[in-house]
Amino acid sequence: MKDYLDPRNAEGMPNLADSAIVMDFLLTVKNGIRNYGFALTETANPVLRKALTRQMEAAIDLHGEIAELMIKKAG
Repeated sequence: MKDYLDPRNAEGMPNLADSAIVMDFLLTVKNGIRNYGFALTETANPVLRKALTRQMEAAIDLHGEIAELMIKKAG
């Protein structure tokens, strides 16, 4: 295995690092959406449900934006 910290072997690493960071961000947002769904099913407070719904919708929009960016960069 190459040592990518060595400048001789680091060609292409910024792109690989960027894609790894974006994929981690995408998975984190996806996990947050799932957690909002769980939280919505556990609360009976209408004000809290409304707040969780707004936050979940914002997270869904963010997930879509990240996915679009990834598709655009790949193609």
